Parts: sequence; C-alpha cells; structure tokens
Amino acid sequence: METIEELKENLSSEDYGVRRFAAEELGRLQAKEAVSELAQALGDDKWDVRRAGATALGNVGEKEAVPVLLPLLKDSDWFVREAAAVALGKLGDKSAAAALQECLHDGVYSVSKAADSALRKLGVEISQPADAPAAQAAAEGQTGKKTAEEGGSSRDRIVSVSQELGASLATIENGFRLRVEVGEGRHQTIEVWFEQDQIVYQTTCGPATPDNYLWALKTNYTVECGSLAVVDIESQPTFVVVERQLEETADTEEIRRAIWTIATFGDWVEEALTKEDKR
Repeated sequence: METIEELKENLSSEDYGVRRFAAEELGRLQAKEAVSELAQALGDDKWDVRRAGATALGNVGEKEAVPVLLPLLKDSDWFVREAAAVALGKLGDKSAAAALQECLHDGVYSVSKAADSALRKLGVEISQPADAPAAQAAAEGQTGKKTAEEGGSSRDRIVSVSQELGASLATIENGFRLRVEVGEGRHQTIEVWFEQDQIVYQTTCGPATPDNYLWALKTNYTVECGSLAVVDIESQPTFVVVERQLEETADTEEIRRAIWTIATFGDWVEEALTKEDKR
C-alpha cells in the first residue's frame, strides 16, 4: 500500500486513474499534509479527478481548502459541483454561505440539494429561491427522494443519456449495450438491463486471480458508485463492475451518474489489470 508521500506524487501521474485513486486514498486517510497537492488536483482536466480532489478535501477537514473549493461550484460538470458543495458543508466555514446560496439555483437537482444540505450544516438561514430545484422538490413532497417523473420511461432516459455522452447504443435482451468514450481514445462497453424492479449496469474489466483479490477489495472501498465483483465468463473468473438502481426512482441524473461512473471506473480497472483497451 502506498505511503502518503507516494500518493501525493501519484497526483501528478500521467494516468488519470492513478491521479483519481491517489486523491481518493488521501481523503480516506484524512491526510492533512496533502492539502496543497489536493488543491492542485482541483484544476485537473479530468472531471472525476477534480471530483475526487474536492471530496478528499472535505474528508480531510482543513478549512484552508474553502477558497479553492468555491470556484468548483461553477464547474462545467455537475458531479464536481455537487462534490464541492458537499465538501464545503463538511468543512463548516460560513464564509462559503453566499456561494452555496447561489448554488441553490443550479439547474441540476443533485447540486441544488447538496448546496441546501451544506447550508443547513453551516447553520445559516437559507433564503431558498422558489425556482430552485431543491425547493420545488420540497414543495412537491419529494425532499430526500429522487423521482423519475420527468416524462418518458427509464428506457427513454437511457437512450437520451447515451446520446448526450455520444455513446453507441445497441439493443440486447431486455436492455441495451452502450460503448462509451471515456477519454484519451479509450472506450468502455456497458450492458444495461432490467431485472424485476431494478436497472442493472455491468461492464467487464479483466481476469480475476487470487493475487489481485485483495487489491479489488481495497479498490471497492474507494468508489462511490458501483463495485467490483467476480463472475465466470466463458468459464474464466472475471472482474466486472456492477451497479443497481431502483427503476422507480432512477431519474436522468442518476442514470447519467451510473453510466459514466461505471464506464470510467471500469476502464481504469481494465487498464490497471491488462494495460489494454479491449472493452
């Protein structure tokens, strides 16, 4: 297992998966001595590294991170905005209140809700705009629950997300197969199918052998969406990343989060295991 110094160095790796993992591990370790390096990770060109850095700074708990987290509330990717809002809530510095208040207007429900939750943790009076997604959800009795009442079926939303991500899409038995471009010329194929009341997402990563089981367990500890599992494919133990959602409450944001996170995580695992891009 890497030391904190090694993890800090890994934040400068050419491999974005290594950078992301290093940020996640430093956050898990609450490495206060890595605050400046994690702050630099907030400028990474990969959204999942920026998100991991923001989450890590929230877990580390040093208030000096507040000024570098504030700009991320306007990041182009809503995953990053959401992570920044959550981190600012954890840090407990009321100087972030004004920026979080503005974030209540964010058009993405998850971000607006994260800002609302952060403000409540800060103990400041919330001037909730009537047009904020979180306020609208509360007015409709939806607070704390994501709903899929957006029009169209969950299948329609999967198709819409695949188009948004520029993914190729094919139908399979009771579902879809998506090939998602995850950056740097790499792709990952995800199968999405319906099982009773759930949507199941799965991507194949590479061979599973006893010598990498411990690595897989440690890796599972760091991820927020999806988990590594072992299944037999063509009679060979194989690592897959799998995630399940209740179809009833899987809105577009949740579906996008699942597809993109499973794709990027699965690609990172595949590269770590095989150094190739077959899937």
